[in-house]
Amino acid sequence: MTRGVRPPAPSLKAKAINQTAVECTWTGPRNVVYGIFYATSFLDLYRNPKSLTTSLHNKTVIVSKDEQYLFLVRVVVPYQGPLSDYVVVKMIPDSRLPPRHLHVVHTGKTSVVIKWESPYDSPDQDLLYAIAVKDLIRKTDRSYKVKSRNSTVEYTLNKLEPGGKYHIIVQLGNMSKDASIKITTVSLSAPDALKIITENDHASSVLEKPGFKGKAF
Repeated sequence: MTRGVRPPAPSLKAKAINQTAVECTWTGPRNVVYGIFYATSFLDLYRNPKSLTTSLHNKTVIVSKDEQYLFLVRVVVPYQGPLSDYVVVKMIPDSRLPPRHLHVVHTGKTSVVIKWESPYDSPDQDLLYAIAVKDLIRKTDRSYKVKSRNSTVEYTLNKLEPGGKYHIIVQLGNMSKDASIKITTVSLSAPDALKIITENDHASSVLEKPGFKGKAF
């Protein structure tokens, strides 16, 4: 036994950020070297783990695809510190990655151009995307399908309403994680003039809007 105060155990958080990378962050003493230990089973974690060292409080660990890993961290220099609680991390399968960088390129009165990148660089086959458009005012839904092998995909959504509010969701296939954005289309300006014509038993209103003659509103 040694004298002194037992060092606190690190508090570890770990999550998969893509198919092969795990981002580990933890809290604990400074000016020490930490060891990150990981394996696919409890037996390997305590008997023969893979490990990395760092003097920081975060580290990205590269692992194999489609596996489940157990992670823990402890101080290894200048002393053997207590172990953190273990964290279970299940790697993200290829088919569950969400589209990247979904954003709006152009917003009009009745249409919106959206753009996104494929879940991984340079796809080697056509990818089928599902696009859901939820009208937040009328509470209606529409869906579209887009097939593309490009790393960047651009798509135009038509037949929207001026001044409408929409929630747009894009995902790869039926089982992938999704990317989403909320948009508001451009509102129509007010009519230039309004006339009220009164008759004996009714009143008529006439709206004047140059540039929109022949269009129904």
